[in-house]
Amino acid sequence: MHINTGTTPTLLESGGMNVGVTTDIDGDVRPGPAGSVNGGGFLPDIGADEFDGVILDIVGPNITYTPLLALCSESSTYTLTPVTITDLTGVPTSGSFMPRIYYNKNGGSYVSQSGVLLSGTGINGQWSFTFDFSLVGGVVFGDVINYYIIAQDLASPSNITSSPAGAVATDVNNVTSPPPTVNILIIQMPLNGVYTVGPGGNFSTLTSAVAAYNTGCVTGPVTFNLINSSYSTGETFPIIINSIPAASSTNTLTIKPTVTTTITGSAQSIIQILGGDYVIIDGSIGTTVNSVCPMVKASRDLTVTNTSTTTPNAVIAISTLGSSLASANPQLTLR
Repeated sequence: MHINTGTTPTLLESGGMNVGVTTDIDGDVRPGPAGSVNGGGFLPDIGADEFDGVILDIVGPNITYTPLLALCSESSTYTLTPVTITDLTGVPTSGSFMPRIYYNKNGGSYVSQSGVLLSGTGINGQWSFTFDFSLVGGVVFGDVINYYIIAQDLASPSNITSSPAGAVATDVNNVTSPPPTVNILIIQMPLNGVYTVGPGGNFSTLTSAVAAYNTGCVTGPVTFNLINSSYSTGETFPIIINSIPAASSTNTLTIKPTVTTTITGSAQSIIQILGGDYVIIDGSIGTTVNSVCPMVKASRDLTVTNTSTTTPNAVIAISTLGSSLASANPQLTLR
């Protein structure tokens, strides 16, 4: 059967998905066919026949990107890129209805900026969006930026989509309500040096210290000195040390006590090194390193206890992000 819907918009046009079939029943290229004049051909048509129809677009733009969770700087601007936006009829690439990013600081009023098309088209394009923090009074370490991206297409009436989903708007410039859940960006102080962990310290818990490390804002070697004798209440177990790009033979993470210390909890593990690299857990208050020749023994001042009776469980668990332990965790030291 051959389809001809003329200029009447139809869901059949570009309504299929790319599944590796590159020609239709007649041997015409799909998506297509060649010589289309009605703007079709972004996706395969529904059915065995690839035809030249007019798209009936009832779905909003698809917006995909990796959310930015932490920014290790008090700089005045930051650009989120790449953001991929696709749509059957396309989104505006010029004018006042281009895709926009909305953001606020610490729950204040939203401001917005239009995006910039870096490559591609309004149908399938790569975009960038710039935070201009001067519009929210600048930022300092500890500030929280809430943000989302919104786009409308060229269909009539326009279809509007936000990411995260859920914004209510008449167009990209008139938003009635933001998404119920938005992206959160923390202006994070870079870690570099020695930090105390415990009541009255730089971090009140080891959980919060490791969470700061996991943001990836690391510019040098980091040491978390445990200043309390007990870490249990207020901790969330397992305490997970993630893989971060900044970790290196120079940018190591060391956790060590300054007093005789116990870490006690009940979980599958107390500390989990999840792909983390260049991590040192040093159980000695002093600086003496164990050696065989000459025979030297470091003090043992850190006890980690898992009271869970559920199996399997561990005190310190090492987990990989890939199939190879050597490649996933090249440098781990327990002493």
